[in-house]
Amino acid sequence: MDCKYITLVIASYITMFFFGVIENVKGVTFVLIKDIFQVSYDAQGYLVSMSWYGYVIFCLVCAFVIDRYGIKTAIVSGHALCLLGCIITPFMNHFVPVIIALMVVWMGFGFFEVGYNAFATVLFTENSAIYLNLMHSCYAFGAIVGPLIASGLVSLLNDSYKGVYKALAGAMFVMLIVTIVIPFSPLKERQAKKEGSESESTSSSHLTVWGVFCIPEAWLCSLTLGFMEVIEFGASNWGALYYRDVYGLSVTKEGALFVSMFYILFAVARVTSGWFIERLGYYTSLFASLVIVVVIYLVGFLCGVNGRWVIPFTGFFIAIMFPTFICVLMKIFGDDASIVSSVVIFLSGATNGLIQLVIGYINEYIGNAWGFRCNVLYTVIPFVLLLFVYKNRERYLRRTGQKGSVEMKTMAPSAADAVVVAVDGESGVKPAEVKPEEVKSEEVKSEEVKPVEEVKPEEVTVEVKVEKETAEPAPKSSETASAK
Repeated sequence: MDCKYITLVIASYITMFFFGVIENVKGVTFVLIKDIFQVSYDAQGYLVSMSWYGYVIFCLVCAFVIDRYGIKTAIVSGHALCLLGCIITPFMNHFVPVIIALMVVWMGFGFFEVGYNAFATVLFTENSAIYLNLMHSCYAFGAIVGPLIASGLVSLLNDSYKGVYKALAGAMFVMLIVTIVIPFSPLKERQAKKEGSESESTSSSHLTVWGVFCIPEAWLCSLTLGFMEVIEFGASNWGALYYRDVYGLSVTKEGALFVSMFYILFAVARVTSGWFIERLGYYTSLFASLVIVVVIYLVGFLCGVNGRWVIPFTGFFIAIMFPTFICVLMKIFGDDASIVSSVVIFLSGATNGLIQLVIGYINEYIGNAWGFRCNVLYTVIPFVLLLFVYKNRERYLRRTGQKGSVEMKTMAPSAADAVVVAVDGESGVKPAEVKPEEVKSEEVKSEEVKPVEEVKPEEVTVEVKVEKETAEPAPKSSETASAK
């Protein structure tokens, strides 16, 4: 295999690891920020929500950058923004400037999220669930050690959250230099090959970023993925705070352990689940995971303080949701999946950010125990929305005339196609053996039609199949010709 290709893949995995580390130190740093500035829960909700909106907005910006300048420019921009945010955060001495500085860090995450998912759609076109889960498992491993690294840096440097971001700035500088130096030529070659094959196809995508906003199915998918993100980030955003304020546990000890346990199981699922997801099916896997997460949440909250040993198991089932739903988008939107997924990630992130703000208000005005407990409700909602996605999954294919996967085709587009499908399924003849010119329509002359007694039994079966597929009565001569 090409050395440049292997180097590029390894660098992307390392970047995803650091993405997980930097994002999930917030399980410790956000609580420390709240304590230092002595802000209320609704203000803490703004910290979580506004930093997240930096991510959301730049997911959309990244879609335009990729379209105009390419994937490497987007990924390098992500590194630069994360580095800038980590540098300026320690020097902000007021709560609002800290929020703004952390927004810059999350802007870089927006470039990472969209950039590397676009990266994956070019490289991983077969067995998508397996490869996407492996790539995202690197993020999960970073998320495991992130809270532990934050706790260790707080103790070692004795500089609260500021020391954490100073140390991470050094790591991000190294990653920025490495990303600039590494050639992206293997990715460009694959992308050029893909675009070349699409240019020869009549079904190639001409959809624009703004055009995606006019697709109802894109909005439905965005809401569904948005609530999946809410429960994914619930543990790192609110879990440690919940167990400190409700049960008096330490954020840097029990709280950090809680978040790390969640992401250990999260990582294990992403490494091991891809094969099973491909066998069970995307929708079956998602529905089953959502139901199991609801059960685990209910048991964990009923166990009180000991629920901190139960709720982390939600991480195993939450882990598969994002990459598996991206696979669902690839099945539904086909050639448009890359551009649609960029917008869906943007809109789902906006949904997540809004709900994070709602959680802050719930903690402030209803009780500090209820924001995190509402994750039960936030898991039921995507289950219901996914039902609508499943029921309406063929609408986009019918409207645009794109070819989806085999299980998504509702009917053959023509009688000729129906005959090809029927012959392949009923008699075992390969589709290539049935030539289009052999399938005649009503224009076939009567003298070219053989007597009925010469028709073989399996050919009669094909005739019946055609009638079922087309659901239209045809003249006798045409039926016999179709059987022929």
